[in-house]
Amino acid sequence: MRASPSICFDCAALFYDQNRHAPPTEASAALAQTALQLPGERRALWEVGTGRIAKLRTAQGAHVTGADLSLAMMGRLRKSSAGD
Repeated sequence: MRASPSICFDCAALFYDQNRHAPPTEASAALAQTALQLPGERRALWEVGTGRIAKLRTAQGAHVTGADLSLAMMGRLRKSSAGD
């Protein structure tokens, strides 16, 4: 059995969001409804990536802490969140 090639998320960071629909999408809206986010809730998101879901949670009033193995993805999140 051959192993699947892994995705280099550091390499994909620059174009990752261009290939995904930024919130609000149907998937993000469904996730928001099922997660029952309440203002002031604290959430930890692993594999936060460029922050598409974290930003949705923050807009709903949650306090979000994110982690990701890809420093490039986290860098994109920090850059897009500057001034928020």
